[in-house]
Amino acid sequence: MVTFLFFFCFFVFVLFVAYNGKQPGDPNKGVEVLLDVIRGEGVAAGKAFPTALSLGSDCYSVVKAECEKTLERGRWSPRALILHRYFW
Repeated sequence: MVTFLFFFCFFVFVLFVAYNGKQPGDPNKGVEVLLDVIRGEGVAAGKAFPTALSLGSDCYSVVKAECEKTLERGRWSPRALILHRYFW
C-alpha cells in the first residue's frame, strides 16, 4: 500500500510540474485586478467588495457549471422535503 501511495503522489507531482507555467491567462493582469478590488480603484471603482472573486477565462465556465448544478438541486428541494417528512 505504501508503494502505491508513493507512486501515486509522485505521479501527481509530475503532473503539477508539467502544468506549471502553462495555465491560461496572464498572472500580471490578475494581480492588477486583485489590487484594484482591494483598493476599490480601476475596474472595481464604485463596486461593492465581492465575497468571491473568480479570475481567468477558465473560471467562468467552471463557476457557471457549478451554479447550474446548484439550481438543478434546488428544483428537487420540495420533493426532498416531502420524502424527508415521509421517511423520518
